[in-house]
Amino acid sequence: MDSNNKKIIVITGGGTSEKIDDVRRITNSSTGRLSKDIAEAFLQSEDVGKVYLLLGKHAVRPDEGYFGSRLKIIDIEDTNDLLESLRILLSRNQADVIIHAMAVSDYTVKSVMSVNELVDTVNARKALPSTQSESKISSNLENPVILLKKTPKVISYLRAFAPDACIVGFKLLSHVENAELVDVARKLLIRNDLDFVLANDARDIAGDIHLGYLVAKEDVREIYQTKQMIAHGLVTRTLCS
Repeated sequence: MDSNNKKIIVITGGGTSEKIDDVRRITNSSTGRLSKDIAEAFLQSEDVGKVYLLLGKHAVRPDEGYFGSRLKIIDIEDTNDLLESLRILLSRNQADVIIHAMAVSDYTVKSVMSVNELVDTVNARKALPSTQSESKISSNLENPVILLKKTPKVISYLRAFAPDACIVGFKLLSHVENAELVDVARKLLIRNDLDFVLANDARDIAGDIHLGYLVAKEDVREIYQTKQMIAHGLVTRTLCS
């Protein structure tokens, strides 16, 4: 295949890290291992020219030296950082496939105050503050209260950023019936104009074992049992679709 016709793949993985103050963060338990496996599977394909891998800073990652210029890792901190990085990347590169597997925080910090400050603010019917601390919050603060606000839904921007790409979203639930898991995934797919959603339940993930359902608009296309099966299955489905 001519190098000019080789595919550009964009993958997100790991977790975001939302700032509380200069030293404290809210994050999640995502390791980014599945995204690493997916990136490596795409890089094994002769049809792929470049993989951009946007990762939370503490996620596991492929060996950049081994894959050379075909792999570019972009470090991501918080949700806004991810959204802006995707916007810039996809405005400069026509991605053929987007695999959005990152565990993006639903909330970020609005402000931090003591319980007494919160009570006084509510009693005075004042607006709750919307500022983060630019320095370390004192450990002497009694009964701190962290006020949260919703983050942007990154997945809702992807189709506008890349109208012609094959886009795969991920949906993780915990301890639900399979029918509900697939239904929620399909609604996510339709709402955000995706091609596929990989639906999984936290109870079915342990080490390399990773039960996943590849959901399309009409049906469940594949059922995978391991991270490696998911990785290679996504390569086959997205490059051949």
